[in-house]
Amino acid sequence: GMLTARALVRVGARHIVLVSRSGKVSYSDQGLEESLRWLQEESGAEVLLRSCDVSDESSVRALVKEVCGLPCCGVDDSN
Repeated sequence: GMLTARALVRVGARHIVLVSRSGKVSYSDQGLEESLRWLQEESGAEVLLRSCDVSDESSVRALVKEVCGLPCCGVDDSN
């Protein structure tokens, strides 16, 4: 997901929502801390970190309601 987010920002995306079940984005074991720092501090994009359990309909509805005002051109599921 992080690599996709970086690529999207590089081609013009200005709003990125990174979603996990916990709402925490931990890339310390994957070596992606620099990518997260770049997205949050230097990319110029608005980066939101949110929690959502996609097996729970109410959780998905709440996330969609929160971000429905943002321009959306696509969704990437990177498991």
